[in-house]
Amino acid sequence: MVMMNKFTTQGIFALVLGSSLAACGAAEPGAEDGEEVGQGALALQSFAAPFRDTSTMRGSTTDWANCHGKASCAVGEVVSGISVSPSDHQGRSALCKEGDAAKFTGNVKATLLAGADRRRASRLGDWAPWFHKLECGLGEYVSGVSEDASYCDGGNKFHGIQCAQGVGFNEDTACTARVFDAADTRGSTASGDWDVGGYKGECAIDEHVAGVSVSPTTGAPHSILCCRSSGPAPTMLPNQSFWGTGALREFPVKNAAECYTPCLEDASCSGGTYNAAKANCWLRTGSATVGSGISSDAAFTVSSGLRDAYYQSLMHTGRGFWGTGALREFTTTSAAACYQACFNDSSCTGGTFNLGKQNCWLRTGNTSMGSGIPSDSGFEISAATREEALQSLVERFAPRLRFDGDAGNYPMSAQVFYDAAVAKPQTGRVDNTNIASLSTGDIPTYTQATTCSGQVRIQYWFFYGHQPTCDGASGDHNGDWEKIMVTLSEDRSQIAAVTYWMHGYYYTRLPARGHVAIEDGTHPVVYVGKKSHASFYNQGGSAHVCWPVWGEWRNNSNGAHLDTWTNLVSLAANDEPWVIHDRQGNFMWGDDGVSTHPTQAGPSCNMPAATWKTGVETWEHTDCEYGDTEALETCWAGADSYTKAWTLGVTDRGLIKPN
Repeated sequence: MVMMNKFTTQGIFALVLGSSLAACGAAEPGAEDGEEVGQGALALQSFAAPFRDTSTMRGSTTDWANCHGKASCAVGEVVSGISVSPSDHQGRSALCKEGDAAKFTGNVKATLLAGADRRRASRLGDWAPWFHKLECGLGEYVSGVSEDASYCDGGNKFHGIQCAQGVGFNEDTACTARVFDAADTRGSTASGDWDVGGYKGECAIDEHVAGVSVSPTTGAPHSILCCRSSGPAPTMLPNQSFWGTGALREFPVKNAAECYTPCLEDASCSGGTYNAAKANCWLRTGSATVGSGISSDAAFTVSSGLRDAYYQSLMHTGRGFWGTGALREFTTTSAAACYQACFNDSSCTGGTFNLGKQNCWLRTGNTSMGSGIPSDSGFEISAATREEALQSLVERFAPRLRFDGDAGNYPMSAQVFYDAAVAKPQTGRVDNTNIASLSTGDIPTYTQATTCSGQVRIQYWFFYGHQPTCDGASGDHNGDWEKIMVTLSEDRSQIAAVTYWMHGYYYTRLPARGHVAIEDGTHPVVYVGKKSHASFYNQGGSAHVCWPVWGEWRNNSNGAHLDTWTNLVSLAANDEPWVIHDRQGNFMWGDDGVSTHPTQAGPSCNMPAATWKTGVETWEHTDCEYGDTEALETCWAGADSYTKAWTLGVTDRGLIKPN
């Protein structure tokens, strides 16, 4: 049975906005004569529940934490956010979000107090390292929080959480940790600024708080664990495998939801197989064929109806998304098509879908949810939602580096090198020569992602502490940056192109032509030059050479490889201190290292498919646009020719579709 969970989380601000717009004569996208705006929707709200030196008891009036400030949500409500003060970072308010009273019973199962890890489940492993974690059990949700009262013990340290029983949860282990102790981190902004001036951690529309992490030194809240409580889920068929007609991708997972959710979100996926014992997922395309499998397999299929129900569950029933400007509208009977059209347009902040009218309205501007008609389904796509989805793509399509069997050094942490050879004078070689380090997950790969119209481009940077001479006489230097760029198709379901760099020049290959090795379904392979660390799409080579580049050895004879997705560091954040200096200054990486600064060289939306230099052969190895004819360094489209420095377009044209 498919379980629906429509969190209609309209805050009071949305009701005021919707009423004001209607009063001013603003046109509701789905409204027609005979349908009254807002009917059946006005009672669905979110409530701020302050708990600093006070109590807001919307639920049980039982004093479950004597002499403490408390916030308790009512039956049918869940805690969906917590705020802290920017001055002392201690807690201020909880956000109670209205959901389904039959699902969120308010029946308290446990009270977990801060001071140590107290976990009734382990959904994401150590989701807040070095912090005490309070985590409710599977099928439970946080219904209340408490904090020390200053009038009792002179402080406002976080005290504990209440865990209440949920009913009908399909799977609540699809979770995200949101750190909010120093800035807003919100999966949804539909409830407005519910604690003005406070730092807010808030779950997405279809999530609830299942845990809170607390600083062991200050006692301040640090992050919330946001989990999907329930939603449309395919029936899992034990001892069966889904065969389909084509492999889509394979990846490790912790639970069934992590396997079937990506299939629900990918229009090309028709089903898959989840194996709990192997902690793995296989997704496939084509006809929905289920066959016998091993005892630990569980097969599932995803129909268009189920996919539509999934996207419908992300929307607010009876609400309309107003935004501040119209983007476009189109005819559709699919909630999935409406939502994805907005998601694939970076200027879209939300929309309204109406099945009865078979229409979708997309809008831009501030994320404002207002009153709608009963048949409307409004949705927002916040910046946080986009960023999370973008980082998921960064991980999904991260490359596998394969090294020459006689390679002498491997990638390493740029921070380790920076501390030893940039922040202070370099006194010796700083390098990674340990082949065993490739499998430890300790080697970071640095990432940047940008959206070009609806297309996503991702750069992956690899740092080497030293580059040895590539021909016995030249090329030797400290500090070496290398990179590739992965360009995705417009629907973000596959790789459209891979751009490889070598000696500062680059070339582009197209998987649609069969010219990029893809392993484990989604990971492009990069063969690393034995000495220069240049990026190749193939194995080969004949000597220790710098020029011509293609002569350099890169034969993966021993299978040594780095799965970069095991340790990805976004250059958009300041997770490693060197990133801050890299943005601000121009310095050399070591005594004779390169002056490359990745933070200042992000992916471009306007670039040729290749650059040219004698001896690099980038033009010769660049693919022509898909559907055209190759001729060494020239491409032919019928009787017309063009060079291999053709513009790398931001649409699928020329990348995965014939011209």
